[in-house]
Formats: sequence, structure tokens, C-alpha cells
Amino acid sequence: MTALLKTTQINYYHTKSPFTSVKVSVGSPKEQLLNVLHSQNVNPFLNVTFLYAKFNSLGFYKNQQSSNSNILFNSNYTSKFDPSHLSNSS
Repeated sequence: MTALLKTTQINYYHTKSPFTSVKVSVGSPKEQLLNVLHSQNVNPFLNVTFLYAKFNSLGFYKNQQSSNSNILFNSNYTSKFDPSHLSNSS
């Protein structure tokens, strides 16, 4: 699992109402996944999105524990006069 998100993995949203998704998965041996996504339009043209992803595993052997986290904040702006849009990720 890579610690960095690629630009092709980033989704941009345009929602009519706030959207939140929480996904939790617990596996063996003591493997945990957590994904939290929240997206909403601040006004009719500007959307903001927050994503948090966490992966934990103790591993099968001693000292094999791994932990990865991703945090993403992005926004996109769509003009009412121009169908193209401006996007930003950090």
C-alpha cells in the first residue's frame, strides 16, 4: 500500500446536499481499515472534500506491524459562464 495518493486517485464531487461516507473493516490478524469521506458544496459553484484513510496491521511475525494514513483536502470551482472548472488538492 502506498502512502501517497496519485492525482488519478483523487475524485472531485459536485453535490446537492452534504455527503458523508464512513467505511470500517476489521480482519485478521488484527487488521483494521478506516475510510472517512465528506463532501459538500459551500455555494452553488464551490465544492470542498475531506478524505481520511487509515490502515493498521500487527502482521504475522514479531516487529511486522504496519500503519499507513492518508489525508486529503480538495476543492473545485465551476463557473456559471464557463463549463471548465478549477480544481485544487492538498
